[in-house]
Parts: sequence; C-alpha cells; structure tokens
Amino acid sequence: MSSGHFLFFHSGRVVGSFERSMSSLASHQARQACTSRQMMQTYLKTSEVPQPERKILHVNEMSAAVRFLAARDEPMYVLPGARRTWRSSRSLVHSEEQLVRTWEKIALASEILPPLHQHVVLEKPQPGLDLRLFVIGERVVGTLLRLPLFVVGNGRDSISALFQELHELLRPNEYLRLPSQEQLENYLRWTMRAATDIPRPGQVVHLTSTRNTGPGASFTVELEGQIDGALGQLAVDAMWAFPGLNAAAVDIRTPALDSAEGAVVLDVDPGAEIAEFRYPVLGQRRRVAVHMIDHMVEAAR
Repeated sequence: MSSGHFLFFHSGRVVGSFERSMSSLASHQARQACTSRQMMQTYLKTSEVPQPERKILHVNEMSAAVRFLAARDEPMYVLPGARRTWRSSRSLVHSEEQLVRTWEKIALASEILPPLHQHVVLEKPQPGLDLRLFVIGERVVGTLLRLPLFVVGNGRDSISALFQELHELLRPNEYLRLPSQEQLENYLRWTMRAATDIPRPGQVVHLTSTRNTGPGASFTVELEGQIDGALGQLAVDAMWAFPGLNAAAVDIRTPALDSAEGAVVLDVDPGAEIAEFRYPVLGQRRRVAVHMIDHMVEAAR
C-alpha cells in the first residue's frame, strides 16, 4: 500500500497487514501498553508474570534516583522508560557520576515525548542468560539465546587485537552489526577496562551488553526445542497479559535453560525485528513472518 505497509489477501479477503515491523496481530491497546515500561510493568504484574525489580521515576526526579542508588549500594541498570527512546543511552551504573551522566542523556532523548511519558527506569541486575522468544497465538515459533560479544584472553594479545580477530571471524554474517573501535572503547571504559589491556589466558572479556544492544548487535544462537517448556509457557503468558496481542517477541532472563525457576520477563515487543530469527550467528534460521501470515489466514477462517 505504501513504503513498509503491506496488506495480505487470501481468497479475495484481507486477512492481515504489516506496517513496517508491526503486524495486525497486535491490538491497539496492546501496542499502546507496550510502548512504556511503566504500562508494561502494570499489565505483567496484573497477570502475575515475574519481572525484575524496578523503580520508575520521572526525568525531573534525578535527585531521588541518586538517593535510591546510594541506599541500595549496588550497581543498577539505568534505562529509558519509553520504547521510542530505548535506543538512547542505557548503562549499568556503579556511581553517582555514571548515574547522572546516563540520566542526562536519557532526559535529552525524552524531550520528544509528552511530559507524562518522560520516565527513567532503575532496574536491579538479574543474573542469567538472555532469551528472545517469538510467540504467535499459543506457540513459540522462534527461540534465540542472545550473548554479548566477547573475546577470550591468551596472555599475549590486547583486547583490541582480540577484537580485530573476532571481527574477521564474524564478518561473513552481514546481519550482525559489530561495534566500532570507538563504541568498544566507550563500553570498556564503563567496565573499568581499556582496549590496551591484555587479558590473562582463558579470561572472558565482554565487549557488549545484551541489555544495551538492538537486533544484530549480539551473538545469537538458535535454540528451537532446546529449552524447558516452562520458559516457552512463560513467554506465552507474558504475551497474553496484553489484550488482543497475538504475536510478539518476549525477552526473558533465566538462570538456566532447563528450568523456568528464577526467570523474569524483561520486555514484550509486538513490533520486534523478526529478521534476527532468520539470520542467527549459529543454528537454523526461522521464518517467523511465514508463521505470522499462516496465523492471519487461520484467524480469518
């Protein structure tokens, strides 16, 4: 119909549509509820879906955030509250200085939003593995393990040299967007490291954080049929927390792949990038769009 807007016909009838990455399998209410972490938290809590511990504040409440961080005396993730600004600065902060710097960047990015939607989220780190599951109806049709990019020390080469080797190894995957040298150095600075550091033999050094990257920016492993069914059911429950939502990517952090104990839902995104499932770094590709269209046809019948 227009750039990025498609209608699908079956037997002469319109059965569904895509508007860029958003499909007609998401109701208006679900779309609106998933645009804000504050609203999302309310919907998931109402359905008793486990979430990480969070504190949501307005951008004008930075002093309250500073006091909260000081009282907790532990690192906290600082994240934008609205999906439109989720690509702005987000970091695991250890000090008041880091908190203020990140907060100011998020506040600047939030100026495009109405004042009532200008929120910043402080989130307690939840140890575990990051999964992204794509749910359609009551089925999980794609499962990805999202790992941060990393290098392993050999006692001789610097992090920068090891990164260049990794860059050459992963370059054939054209979907994978590797960080630039500047982005690498910025991330290492946050983790109190330098690109010139030489890791000891066997030492694993993260080059990105899975919480801070979008599709194509993490090492993805396709795990269809290799996780506990309870994790899949958790993803279905999270999607069904939003009325009229029949297709969405659900981000879960779990301590293990063979159990849902201790797992929490980080995000539910009805407009998620589905190409990530088609181009994993390791594993079989999954054509999520085909499953979505099949579901549209089935629902129309």
